[in-house]
Amino acid sequence: MPNTDRRSAKPPVTSRMNLHRLEGVPATREGLHQAVKPIAPDTHPEFKDLTVAGCPAVLVTAWRIRDRVQWDPVIGSITGEDPGLGSMTPDCLLLLAIDEHAYAITFGRGAALLDPTSIEAGFGLRFAVRVLDPQRIGALIRNPLTGQGRVDHTRVAGGADVTAFGILPWGNLIRSFSGRGAAHLLPTTGRLSGRQPSLTGSDVLVIRLGCAPEDLVADIREIARICELASPIPELEFATRIRQLSSAGDAALIAELEVAVDEMLGSTGGVEFSIPHQALATIDEARAFAVKIGGRRDIRTELELADILAKTMALAPGQRMKALHGGYIGCFADEDGLEPLDGAAQIRAVRWITAEVSMGADRYVLLDGRWYRIGAEHLESMKAKVKEILDRPAPVDLPPWPGAVAEEKDYLVDIVKATLPGIAILDRKKLHSRQHRRGIEACDIFQDAGQVLVHVKKAVGSAVLSHLFNQAMVSADALRNEADARELFAERVKEASDGAIVLDAGFVPVNVCLAIKWKNGLPVTAESLPTFAQVALLQLDYMLGGSSLTVTSIKE
Repeated sequence: MPNTDRRSAKPPVTSRMNLHRLEGVPATREGLHQAVKPIAPDTHPEFKDLTVAGCPAVLVTAWRIRDRVQWDPVIGSITGEDPGLGSMTPDCLLLLAIDEHAYAITFGRGAALLDPTSIEAGFGLRFAVRVLDPQRIGALIRNPLTGQGRVDHTRVAGGADVTAFGILPWGNLIRSFSGRGAAHLLPTTGRLSGRQPSLTGSDVLVIRLGCAPEDLVADIREIARICELASPIPELEFATRIRQLSSAGDAALIAELEVAVDEMLGSTGGVEFSIPHQALATIDEARAFAVKIGGRRDIRTELELADILAKTMALAPGQRMKALHGGYIGCFADEDGLEPLDGAAQIRAVRWITAEVSMGADRYVLLDGRWYRIGAEHLESMKAKVKEILDRPAPVDLPPWPGAVAEEKDYLVDIVKATLPGIAILDRKKLHSRQHRRGIEACDIFQDAGQVLVHVKKAVGSAVLSHLFNQAMVSADALRNEADARELFAERVKEASDGAIVLDAGFVPVNVCLAIKWKNGLPVTAESLPTFAQVALLQLDYMLGGSSLTVTSIKE
């Protein structure tokens, strides 16, 4: 019989580990203790001071014990039988002081034992962009800075060239890269393996490290050396163009930026809803959200921006951002808010919003509770491409939109339809295709000359524009790829034009025009568009293949 005595098993030489680097934490034994957040007594925490290859270390273990698992009541309701099952889950955190840095290696949910403010943001990503093979990228997570709090997670089995991911060089905040290293990276794996090492870099670095004390410390020292001395690989350098502000070195600037967002939180404009990176893995399982911002804890089965603004607008100026930093929003597996989802029970409320603030030549974005600087050089490069789009001659010239006409439908019906020949007004005439059963708005105006889809919007901020650009993207995708959507569109056009416009059965839209009344009739320019709107426009242009997208300004 095989030997099943685990005590006699050969110890592992290497293991895939989750490595965090800590900031603001002294590389001393006392500093390591400070990095551990208060642990509830019912989790049975234990601390041990150790030395690992001559380096101060602290081992923290904790047991989470539950009398009932979260799905017990569901089984009981369906079957009438109570399984009466509990659970006991161990977590572990190993803290190390190596040279001038403090590190943490987490096992299980050990990261939940760390003070989140002590985790150095982007540490794993900084390593990844310096060592990954750009032709063997397996996955990436990014936030396109469009103001919609969108998170894209793309994975390619077996890996692919980074260009295959279709990433624009502007306005993409890269949160995570996964792939294989371009060479043997670390002393231990380089000595023991003939394969390129796989790794994932985000705030945490997930990589195979040596298990022997001397090997582990040597590997971590090499990681620190690479982060300090190596340059980013040119094909991955774009991931470094948006810089995160340091809570220590940029404290005064962050304070000034948060004053601006505090003012936004007292109104209904300027702030958008965003899903924190910490909640991505569990939010689809959430059946309730606990919201505690500046007052009592509320339980909601749905979560929207309005739920956050309702709390902040009731607070005095200067207290709103404090309430978001001090409050939290948690995800729960049950509608009563009693069974927290792992890692998402109390996520700081500030991480659920995103905002943009201009200051001097730079713009700053608040995302996931952190501030990012989009530098003037990056902005100028982005503006140059936006200007090229705006300079394309538009095939449509819409009449002025008088300030006295508040509603878009009145402008389209009473002014545009009465002025322009050869058009069909399709505002609010939705297409219900097999893929889009709830319906999509194909466009507001179809112009027969040039067969142009025209999307019309009155806007004063980036949120409305991002919605307009997204609507145009969904419409173009549906009409290019869904035969039933094209058939329905042809019917709508014929009806709206009283039979004057009949589309060919093979019609596939090419030309898309965005007609925008911007801030009471001001021209739309690369200087006047907010960063979020510029990024959304560039993404739409990329999706349409360029040149077929035009923009026209509607005067007042």
